[in-house]
Amino acid sequence: MKKSQSNPFFTADVLTSLPGTEWLLSPSDDFLIETIETDTRKDLAGKMFLALRGEKFDGHNFIDKAIEKNPACICVEKVPCKEILDLLHKLNISCLKVSNSLKYYQQIASLYRQSFSQLQLIAVTGSSGKTTLKEIIGCILQKAFKNKVLITEGNTNNHIGVPQNLLKLKNRHKYAVIELGSNHPGEISTLTNIAKPNIAIISSIGPSHLEFFKTIENIAKEKASIFYGLKSGGIAFFPINTLKYDSIFKLTEQIKYFTFGTNQYSDTSENENRKYKQTTNSKILAKNADFTGKTIKNTLKKSVFAISKKNGKEFQVVTPLRGLHQASNIAAATAVAKYLKIQNKIIISALKNCVLPNMRMQVLEKQSITWINDAYNANPASMKAALDWLKNIKTSLKGNLFLVLGDMLELGENSIEIHKKILFYAKTNLFDCNIIPVGKIMQVAAKNMDLKVYKTAEEAGFFLKKELKRGDTVFLKASRGIHLEDIMKILF
Repeated sequence: MKKSQSNPFFTADVLTSLPGTEWLLSPSDDFLIETIETDTRKDLAGKMFLALRGEKFDGHNFIDKAIEKNPACICVEKVPCKEILDLLHKLNISCLKVSNSLKYYQQIASLYRQSFSQLQLIAVTGSSGKTTLKEIIGCILQKAFKNKVLITEGNTNNHIGVPQNLLKLKNRHKYAVIELGSNHPGEISTLTNIAKPNIAIISSIGPSHLEFFKTIENIAKEKASIFYGLKSGGIAFFPINTLKYDSIFKLTEQIKYFTFGTNQYSDTSENENRKYKQTTNSKILAKNADFTGKTIKNTLKKSVFAISKKNGKEFQVVTPLRGLHQASNIAAATAVAKYLKIQNKIIISALKNCVLPNMRMQVLEKQSITWINDAYNANPASMKAALDWLKNIKTSLKGNLFLVLGDMLELGENSIEIHKKILFYAKTNLFDCNIIPVGKIMQVAAKNMDLKVYKTAEEAGFFLKKELKRGDTVFLKASRGIHLEDIMKILF
């Protein structure tokens, strides 16, 4: 093993410092590894391969493939057979046994994160917009601090993805923007305790994963748990309109925080119990936010937003980030940036070129047809925000607008009613557009609405192939499981 590949943190003593660990094959005295990998498709030379077990996979079934990649160490939950142990011994590959490979992965990643004592770790969660907000904050920090910033890749925000990202930390990193996701109660608390953030942010609270959370108040409680894992002296950021939830409001006396908002809030939880001591009017709340975003102009390919700090001067940003809801995200990112003492001119410059990952409001031109691919995911709040944006820019579009709206999954017992409301909202606000519902839930929700429903993205694709003309625009949005992006594969 080359010395340049090793990481001084990952010694044999550190790797066995956690409960339930034992060496099946002991390492050499000068043992060091570079990092920990869980995927045999990656380069494993000088690294530890950790065999994770899940509902649909078991890394122990790939130990032979891992050995071919010449790792320095194999970490297992199940003792390998004698033939594997003999081969490991012959190849001088050490073997560590742990009681629970996933828990070990999370604990060792947390230990590693804590070894970066000067690191400012920013954790981001929310019902919708968390990946977008993570990207915006990351974009600003990278502009300000160059390669000293680590950002969660894609949406690797779960119990495996969070430790995976933390283990990518290098000595050069002074900032990390880590996304935390949840679809079951208790997951944010677990992930926050792994990440140990200095700064924690909720992008939004709204009706997502209601199948498991039941009420929006429960969702608020789940998201608020990100703040209980803050390191000593840490700070919280959250939308000011979330103060109507008990779990958020109660925190205001326990932590240091800043609020952000926009005077264009679209409240999707109007029937929920609200307990804000002064007012529940979103526009009034936004005026009292520490940082406020306002949309000045929206077009198909760019937007202009005005950002202001309470009792401070307003400044404008021009950005390819589109949608009325981005005013809130940019206000949140600005709040974090100002807390880290980043100048306005850097924020403006960074947002000028900030681009989101694929299938998030991605605009493409194909054969004289405009595609707005927002098919990565959807919930009622993000769906409504997208429709509001389309209504706002509708007059600037040429040709016909086709709204391909797919099922929003994991919404629980009120799912059909929620879908009905979205379709009604689309018909009311974009009445001169072609609305194309896709999916089993949409099929039930669209009954008696005079809409032709398609069971799959493929069926909708063949319909569009016959209907689309030069100059038309197609908007795609649904939950990940609907795969609306497959429509484009059919046409091109």
